[in-house]
Amino acid sequence: MSVDCIIAQRYTEIKRTRPEIPVFPAFFREIKTLANRRRRLLCEVTKDLIDAAKPDAVVLANGSIPLVPNIEGIHGANLVTALDILAGKAVAGNRVAVLGGGSVGVETADFLAESMRSVSIIEMREAVGIDEAPYPKIFLMERLQKYGVQCIVGAKVCRIEPDAVVVERGGKEERIEGFDTIVLGFGVRAYNPLKEQLEGTDYEVHTICNAVKGRNAVDAIYEGAKLGVTI
Repeated sequence: MSVDCIIAQRYTEIKRTRPEIPVFPAFFREIKTLANRRRRLLCEVTKDLIDAAKPDAVVLANGSIPLVPNIEGIHGANLVTALDILAGKAVAGNRVAVLGGGSVGVETADFLAESMRSVSIIEMREAVGIDEAPYPKIFLMERLQKYGVQCIVGAKVCRIEPDAVVVERGGKEERIEGFDTIVLGFGVRAYNPLKEQLEGTDYEVHTICNAVKGRNAVDAIYEGAKLGVTI
């Protein structure tokens, strides 16, 4: 069966922060070769665009945006998000604090430490990488140890200062200082601005992946593939 599919995204490319992982470039090469497919770049999807295309079905896989909790000082000049670091939109200094030790935080710390930066992960839980898949976690934790990444656990961030992070640990406040850059690696939250606009329309709408909630790439790819063969 021939399918006419419009793929709309805001960016012209996905930056390869890890050159040894060729998954995304290979995926887009495959997309380019599929018959009867049109790829539209640098185009943020709006309801007007959808109405003009008159599709039989709409798949909302908008992705996610960084989770930014309400913490004093979190909008300081030396703060950047993990996603901006990984996308090459921001460059960290030599001494970096990564706030959050989930998947986003530890993988960002791994990326920064590999480029010879001194990195500290600050995590409120009692261990980092808890939500990492077991097999890749083994190698990830080995690399963090190899690069000398400091893992400060059981530490809840209370406030952020220009070169320091104040945490609560063991019922006491501690000031951890000496950072050039503070990276927000708390994770992501769903981003789906079109959902409400399409409610009540006649379109067959499917919401998947991070447009539902933040999740890892394996789960998101599986969900997209499953929908692709049934839609």
